[in-house]
Amino acid sequence: MRVISLLSTKGGAGKTSLSTHLAIKAGQEGKVVALIDIDPQGSLSEWHKSRNADTPLLAKCTASDLPDVLQECRENDIDFVIIDNAPHSSEQALKAAKLSDFALIPTRPTILDLRAVESSLNIVKQAKCKHAVVLSACPPPRGFGESAVVTDARRILISDYGVLIWDKCVVQRAAYQYSLIDGQGVTEYEPDSKAAAEIDALWIWIQGLLK
Repeated sequence: MRVISLLSTKGGAGKTSLSTHLAIKAGQEGKVVALIDIDPQGSLSEWHKSRNADTPLLAKCTASDLPDVLQECRENDIDFVIIDNAPHSSEQALKAAKLSDFALIPTRPTILDLRAVESSLNIVKQAKCKHAVVLSACPPPRGFGESAVVTDARRILISDYGVLIWDKCVVQRAAYQYSLIDGQGVTEYEPDSKAAAEIDALWIWIQGLLK
């Protein structure tokens, strides 16, 4: 069983959205996936209620309950667990990171978001958890290549923090949000879309890091 934490100390980074889309993608590949919602806001749980399917599995709990919930997942032959962490809660995020094989830190490419990445990196380093950053909610490219804002954000993250970062990005696309309305992932909602292709590529990259 592999445990992945979506972690960011800043709200609005895209943790919950990416948790859902990645879980659906893994499930489409035949993996048994469990989502764990430790965010008191419960957005992931609300999405799951609107879903017309029994998979992925979902558990809502506190960070203190994570060891027991993860043990139950192991006993039930879960392939992947994806944890949606709460923002503004370093203590909970640290507990989750310590129990995870990998932490994915999403961030928007704005200066305030980029500055907030440092606190998330401090958490995963303290937990000694393998980690990487993904740029999310990015402006679409104009012409060839990615937006200059995205290129600059990637350069800053590498130069200032030396962090491993996905060489692509998750673009701000309507399909991501529309898919969530009916409890879907974007690879279900529009499987041939650019958004779905981004999730496909991100999931392949994450699996490579987990080997």
